Amino acid sequence: MTEGEKEQIKLRAVFHNGVGLAFVAVGGLAPTVALMTKQVDRATIYQGTLIFMGGLLVGWLFHMRALFILGEIDNPLDVERVKRQNVLLTVVLVVLFGLFWYLTHSSN
Repeated sequence: MTEGEKEQIKLRAVFHNGVGLAFVAVGGLAPTVALMTKQVDRATIYQGTLIFMGGLLVGWLFHMRALFILGEIDNPLDVERVKRQNVLLTVVLVVLFGLFWYLTHSSN
């Protein structure tokens, strides 16, 4: 593996980790700060908690994906396995997004 290929792997990992951090910041921390700065009812607290948990979970998934990508430097993987894992990650994220969207908007 050339140095350029290693750097591309590192950049992909940094990108995934950055997306994970964004999910934690926006989905995890922003609802918490919003709930602490104003008076809210029980339904809003429930929705904020769901968004918080979803943000942390999706952020953690992206972080784990980044660690997996970094593992490619020492153990190059076959392309088909990586494609299957990318599809699985996408499906999981779409399902989680749909679930949290439904749960946070079903009380309206």
